[in-house]
Amino acid sequence: VGAVTDGKYGAAAFDFKSPHDPLIARKSWFFFDSEYVCLGAGISCKNNELPVVTTVNQCHLRGDVLLSSENQKSVVSRGERQFEKVDWVFHDGVGYVFPEPQKIELLNSEATGSWWNISKQTSTSRDEVKMDVFKLWLGHGKRPSDETYQYMVVPATSIEKLERNESKNNILILSNTYDLQAVMNTGSEICQAVFYKTGELQISENRKLVCHNPGIVMVKMKENNVSEISVTDPNRELGRFQLSLSGKLDISGENFVAVWNAKTSQTDLTIELPQSVYAGSSVTIKLD
Repeated sequence: VGAVTDGKYGAAAFDFKSPHDPLIARKSWFFFDSEYVCLGAGISCKNNELPVVTTVNQCHLRGDVLLSSENQKSVVSRGERQFEKVDWVFHDGVGYVFPEPQKIELLNSEATGSWWNISKQTSTSRDEVKMDVFKLWLGHGKRPSDETYQYMVVPATSIEKLERNESKNNILILSNTYDLQAVMNTGSEICQAVFYKTGELQISENRKLVCHNPGIVMVKMKENNVSEISVTDPNRELGRFQLSLSGKLDISGENFVAVWNAKTSQTDLTIELPQSVYAGSSVTIKLD
């Protein structure tokens, strides 16, 4: 688990392996001004006893739940059910947006239970509690193999903004595989990528990013030119972070070196990483 940030924007990643059963998944979150993007890949489990699900949210029910399917908006009646071809769900000022029409499962009704059933602590009350709950989740079925998901969360939004597709129009999901998860925000010209192994990514028409080690990278651009790069090594193993960018960058700084590689037509960048107790921290370099 780890994250990259420049102090304002950032991305986080989680290479998940359950300690209880053979469930694995690679999950990442990409944070921008108005929304964050959630990606999951490689969701697999050899245990066939229970279905695997991704919970989008579970919280107290506050007011109506609205849903858009095939551009038709409706108020969801109370209960638990599945919906097909969903564009977005809205509840309590938060929008849950699906880049592609999505099958979802939704509950908006009373739930019953006790806190003791969850915590098993002697000091916890065993009294039955009843509350109205909102729950939204994606089903992957039993024994999923290399399943994926993608959705966006838009806090402090409105029905009108969701209908204008503001977040969906600004977001490009460049990759969502077991080895690479990456998102581009075209409005702010920010690309964020999680490399679980070495790999390459086309971040614009004439810019390719090659990462020579596992890590998380954020590239900020101005008019299609790279202006800033932030990197981190979540494994906390590297002394230097190595990546390449197509095009010639003639610049260097205190903690990085840029070298033009005529053979590959790329600029090779070597960035010094924090060590000791600061290992895993982000480093940002400016290229403009």
